[in-house]
Amino acid sequence: MVAPTPRLTAPANGSTLTTANPAFTGIAGTAAGDQPLVTVAVFNGPTASGTPRATRSTVPSGIGAFATTLGSALPNGIYTARVSQSDAAGNVGSETTPSTNSSSTTIAGPK
Repeated sequence: MVAPTPRLTAPANGSTLTTANPAFTGIAGTAAGDQPLVTVAVFNGPTASGTPRATRSTVPSGIGAFATTLGSALPNGIYTARVSQSDAAGNVGSETTPSTNSSSTTIAGPK
């Protein structure tokens, strides 16, 4: 079994946002065995390392589309978002995206 291939479609990579609670949208893997849950994790700084500042899990639609917010405000800063999804065999697929901030909250979108 191959790991799922979830991806973030928004916010766009390197975007500067004017909201402290951005929406994350994307496409989850929909192959046989892919679990019906994706998790978005947001990390402080330009890499997805350490403990996430915030995480949120959501169930994609039947065609794999998902949308979620973090549920808590992010202060101005640089953040990296990672979406992940597992399958029935325990494989985990993920996509990580870096970002920069200038005025409000900046979150990474897809590469």
